[in-house]
Amino acid sequence: KVVLVVWRMCAPMSCLECLPNEVLASLSDFLGTPVLSCVCRRLWQVLQRRHVRYRVGADDLHVVTDTCLASPSLRSAFITVLPDSSSDDSANMFSRLFRWRRPAVAQSLGCLRIAPTLQTLSLTLRSQDVRDAGAHAIGSLKALPVLRTFYLNLSDNNVGASGAEALADLRSAPSLTCLCLNLARNKLANAGAQALAALKEAPGLRTLILDLQHNDVSNSGAKALATLKEAPSLQTLCLDLGTNNVGYMGVEALVSMREHNPSIHQLELYLCGNHVGPVGAHLLRSKGFHN
Repeated sequence: KVVLVVWRMCAPMSCLECLPNEVLASLSDFLGTPVLSCVCRRLWQVLQRRHVRYRVGADDLHVVTDTCLASPSLRSAFITVLPDSSSDDSANMFSRLFRWRRPAVAQSLGCLRIAPTLQTLSLTLRSQDVRDAGAHAIGSLKALPVLRTFYLNLSDNNVGASGAEALADLRSAPSLTCLCLNLARNKLANAGAQALAALKEAPGLRTLILDLQHNDVSNSGAKALATLKEAPSLQTLCLDLGTNNVGYMGVEALVSMREHNPSIHQLELYLCGNHVGPVGAHLLRSKGFHN
């Protein structure tokens, strides 16, 4: 199939234009980008807005979501909401005055939950101050019927335990197999880590990546995350707990995950900047983890 794709992409335009619409759609889905729809008018008519990528400010986000929902064949969407780059005092004051609008950014994206054909979704909302209310809106994307892969960057957003609990509801997304959550520099603490441990109930989840750096997670939170080993279909697990308060007991629980679930073929742990001590560091090295 890969050889066929490469040959077709290198073939003369006349060969590409003679392909049936179904084949063109399959090629576009294989590439996973909108580039093929820009080749000629016919391909634009067949493939327009099947795969979309947007980088927008918060004020224009509603236009993007409306466009996505108006696309009946939407398969993948990569959306980056640009952080406020204002640096002068007056602009920052203006930003603070309208901070109440920030959760609306996530709520606007939550409207994508009614996109019936969306399979891959990437949302980058760094430093948008969406807080727990915004996380609850994002959690409503669990209703997407055929969502398989979800990348979410909510780093530096003042999300707490309540928001983490809402994001853990993504475990009920019926088709989800790959989930990547970047929640670095939030306010999860142990309660938030314990809430995220509920992702172990996701029946079809095969790949889980959690970035929980700078969240004041200690041993009890690490022990809760270690229960992710109970996820029935999990094969790849990556936990970044850098710059937290995890000690030896937390390390002991985390490194035991692979032993208790041999179906986890790839386990990555990052614990730099914690309080593991010499004994914890030795345990990590003895189990093949290098931090």
